[in-house]
Amino acid sequence: MNDQLLAAVSLYGAPALFGIVAIAAIGVPLPITLLLIIAGSLISQGVMNLWWAIAAAGVGSILGDQIGYAIGRWPGRLSWPGSAASRKARQPRGHGSQS
Repeated sequence: MNDQLLAAVSLYGAPALFGIVAIAAIGVPLPITLLLIIAGSLISQGVMNLWWAIAAAGVGSILGDQIGYAIGRWPGRLSWPGSAASRKARQPRGHGSQS
């Protein structure tokens, strides 16, 4: 899979860099460090523009991080058996406060 990612970056440039970094920032384990080193070598060879690569990686990282946060925040919290959220969900709801 690493060869396919590196080939995509060398073939498509900044848009592929954006997509791969965004997917990795969501939480998919991808070799981003290696990918950015390869992007740096492509920049030094003149294949990729420095500013487009910086913008693509930066925006992809921020967007992916926000998507990952939204996935964890808004659809609901996972309640593992025995966790505080699970115990709270099982408690009966009563009227008034008990001391």
